This record gives sequence, structure tokens and C-alpha cells, in this order.
Amino acid sequence: MPLLILNLLALDTPLVMLCWQQVCFRWLGVNGGWAEQLVLFCCVWMAYVGDRWADILRYQHIKGHQLAPRHAYIKRHRRLFGIIFGLVFVVTTGVIIFEMSAVEKGGGILLAVMSLGYLAIGQIWPRIGRQILPRELMVAFFCMVGTVALPYLSTQQVPGLADMPLYIGICIVYLLN
Repeated sequence: MPLLILNLLALDTPLVMLCWQQVCFRWLGVNGGWAEQLVLFCCVWMAYVGDRWADILRYQHIKGHQLAPRHAYIKRHRRLFGIIFGLVFVVTTGVIIFEMSAVEKGGGILLAVMSLGYLAIGQIWPRIGRQILPRELMVAFFCMVGTVALPYLSTQQVPGLADMPLYIGICIVYLLN
């Protein structure tokens, strides 16, 4: 039951990505601050809630279409989620601007752009991209980059081949999810 609640509130994936971000920080031997964790969590949450809203809008005119429970929950509580979404957006923007170093700001902006990319892929890819590359592979790649971006920017080093097992492992985990 607790896992269902996390899924209904779109908290499951952001929490999993936070755990993997911590693995990346430890792998690289750097400490992740609260700002990096909050920005990752909020960007991922907004991407997932935005994706669910877009699905609801896309399917609302199709007669007989049954919404998944997580979509139906967001639809039932759309005002509350709208208010929370707006607050999360403002807080995330404030943290990126006022609490992150110049290098980390770039990572925060990258995460925000990648969240929009995830949203676009979720809505456009099923129609045009399936023939090119499975959506799951693209989502796994976005999740992996989103997870490792801020830890690498904290080291101010260029990622090396020695870290390939980390990238591959994270991509595999996201693909299997």
C-alpha cells in the first residue's frame, strides 16, 4: 500500500533517482548537498506530473478510454497538484539561482531541460520514435544523465572510462524498472 501511495503522488521515481544520485556521489568521492538533491527530486517530480497531465489531456476526448489509477488520481486532485506544481517550480528555480554555485547552476538548468525533454519524449515518442529507438531506452538514458549530472559537476572533472560501469549499471536498472 505505501508503494501505491508513492506512485499515485508521483514520488516513487524521484526517490529512486535520489538513491542513485547518492551512489554517484559516493562513487566519485564527493558530498552532495541538499540543493542538488532537492533540484533532482523536484525536476523529476515535475516531469512525471507533467507527463500524467499531458496523458490526461490527450486521452480525455477518447470515448471509453480508462485512465490508469495514477492518472485518475491526478485528474481528481488537479487543482491541488496544480498549486503544488507551481510551488515546486518556484522553489526549484529559487534553489538553482540562489543556492547553487555557477557550475551547479548549469547542472540544475540541465536537469530542468532534461525534464522537459522527458515530457516531450513521453508525449511525442510513442507516435514517431518507436521505429527508431524504444522509448524505454530513451527514458533510461535521460534518467541516467539526470542522476549523474550534478555529482559530476561537483567534482569539476570530465567523466572517464573508469566510470562506465556506473553509467551502464544505472541505465540497466532504469531499463528494468
